[in-house]
Amino acid sequence: MGNQVGKVATISSPSGVSAGTSAFTGSLATVGIGSGSPLVVTPPQSDAVDDVFAFIQLFGLAGLQTGWSLFRRRMADKPTSLDRAVVVSEDGGPQPEIKEAAGIGDSALRDVGVMVSVRAGAWDSDASKDKAFAILAALHGLMNALVGATTYNRVRALTPEPIFAGFDDTGRPRHTIAFRLLRAAA
Repeated sequence: MGNQVGKVATISSPSGVSAGTSAFTGSLATVGIGSGSPLVVTPPQSDAVDDVFAFIQLFGLAGLQTGWSLFRRRMADKPTSLDRAVVVSEDGGPQPEIKEAAGIGDSALRDVGVMVSVRAGAWDSDASKDKAFAILAALHGLMNALVGATTYNRVRALTPEPIFAGFDDTGRPRHTIAFRLLRAAA
């Protein structure tokens, strides 16, 4: 099964002249402009996952020598995989906000969503909740703070406590925390 074309969009210049079409296949879009070779455009990638990953590792909440494995976007469910794991992944987020003009120009903001999932050893739901709560306490409420490589205007958790997401097939508990990280739109 190859890539499937999901959408075709027309891209116009500011003067209204059509620049071509865009066929989105997976995470890559090819745009034909004029009769030359296609211009490859990739959708904007959130670096918030990398920023939160780096923050969690830097502050010793998971990864390195903490006893908790730290992953980006992937948690294996095999019974032989590591029990104590923290996974950082995208969690959507609302549409970008455009603030009203204040002085010179507009200021555009993005409220990026990040999900942190925590899993502990079989039937040890206190360990997964405690680890998730430590991550929530470290990130929630940060204002104008450097998280990873980006300064965020605000970091907030969407719930006051980690959410219990149940046990997997081998009895390992899972807790999740969703965050919104407000930053300047690039």
